[in-house]
Amino acid sequence: MKARSPKRRNTFVPTRFLFLSALLTLADPARALDYTREIKPLLKAQCIKCHGTILQKGGLRLDTAAAARRGGDRGAAIIPGRGDDSLLVQAIQGAHAEIPQMPYKRGPLDAAQMALLKQWIDEGAQAPADEQPSDDRHWAYGVPARPPVPKLRRQPGNPIDAFIQDRLIREGLQPSPPAAAETQMRRVWLDLTGLPPKGEETAALAAGSNGGAAPLARPRQCRVEQESRRWLHGGLGGAHREFDFDGAAEHAGQRSTDGPAALG
Repeated sequence: MKARSPKRRNTFVPTRFLFLSALLTLADPARALDYTREIKPLLKAQCIKCHGTILQKGGLRLDTAAAARRGGDRGAAIIPGRGDDSLLVQAIQGAHAEIPQMPYKRGPLDAAQMALLKQWIDEGAQAPADEQPSDDRHWAYGVPARPPVPKLRRQPGNPIDAFIQDRLIREGLQPSPPAAAETQMRRVWLDLTGLPPKGEETAALAAGSNGGAAPLARPRQCRVEQESRRWLHGGLGGAHREFDFDGAAEHAGQRSTDGPAALG
């Protein structure tokens, strides 16, 4: 008698069922968007430059959801639950009759970003109640504040060194040894004049016959003035010859004898 082969199970139906279930899961509209993670970074990247702390074009701020609901000169930017009727959605889609497509003079948002903002508004434009405006100001617009000087076991003479040593201690690093006097002199001259010191000036400092540390704090006035005028003399051409560096001499009815004309 011929043995029967085992009956194969039909796995097509379960596989098709799992595939359809996965599609339904991906298309589930019940997943609410996370404002802090998905919406606020998008607004910050695309809108805050013109609608933030520094600038509020049209009287509109978009750095908080509450500010967007208050709106600007044209009213509320978002209407919770009504994405299509919200001014923000109409502006980014270019669907408003009087407002050009936003962001203005920049590339428009892609379709996914537009859909994300519309979905967030349709879901009620939920956001944290204690949301704080983002500070998008450049550091130069802040009010300068003098930080307290760190307290160290061995306090250096210069407060700047205290900050450096404090950071080195926290990082577990050892400070470099002080630079030689010749190196310090070269750095100061390069910072103040853009030129290195002359050989005899460096040698005089090394020999200790040039006033101690004076060249470190203040390079000789004559050298600074001479080199500065020489650079100006070559850059401005003949027109500078009538310019008097010595304003006091001009007002006194005298001509300066050390101006650019004397160098020419």
